[in-house]
Amino acid sequence: MNQYTIYGATNRQILQQLGRAIKQRRINARLTQQTLAEKAGVKPLTIFSIEHGKNVSLETFIAIIRELGLLNLFYVDFLQEEALRPSLQIKSGRKVIHRVRKSKEEK
Repeated sequence: MNQYTIYGATNRQILQQLGRAIKQRRINARLTQQTLAEKAGVKPLTIFSIEHGKNVSLETFIAIIRELGLLNLFYVDFLQEEALRPSLQIKSGRKVIHRVRKSKEEK
């Protein structure tokens, strides 16, 4: 799925795509829903739910992708972005933004 397709998709569609990807990774790892649930510390119904595009907590999502060996993908692509690391912004001479206020037009 490319960037334009992602931004054109609804949240529900993205959840369904994530669920299908998680299911395929689980199957490729030769794990049953029961086994993955035990490793992630969740109920098998939770694995079923996420695989079918249902909403789960962020903490549950992290536990599942950690057990599937996918946590590094989210960490590298999302958490380590320079924009989220103020120390790098300071070193590079960029102004560190701590909050955003409403513009005059929004008031």
